[in-house]
Amino acid sequence: MVGVGDLRTKEDAENTLTNVELVAVGRSLIIDPHWTSKILEGKEGSIRRVLVDQDREELMVWNGIVDFLDFMMPDRLR
Repeated sequence: MVGVGDLRTKEDAENTLTNVELVAVGRSLIIDPHWTSKILEGKEGSIRRVLVDQDREELMVWNGIVDFLDFMMPDRLR
C-alpha cells in the first residue's frame, strides 16, 4: 500500500509509514525538489512550504501544474 495525501513533514511521512509500505510526497517535491534530502539531513526548517510566483520559473512549474496545485492545495500557492 502507498500513503498519499498532502504529506508535508517528516512526521507526516513517519506517521503514514506506520500503516503503509511507501509514501508519496509528489506535491511537496514540486514545491521543493530537495524535500527528501532536507528531511534526511535534518534540515526540515529550510523546506519551501509554499510556491510563490517568483519561484515558478526557477522550478519550471508551468500553467498545468499550477492549475493542479491550485485545485489540490490552494493554500500553498502565493
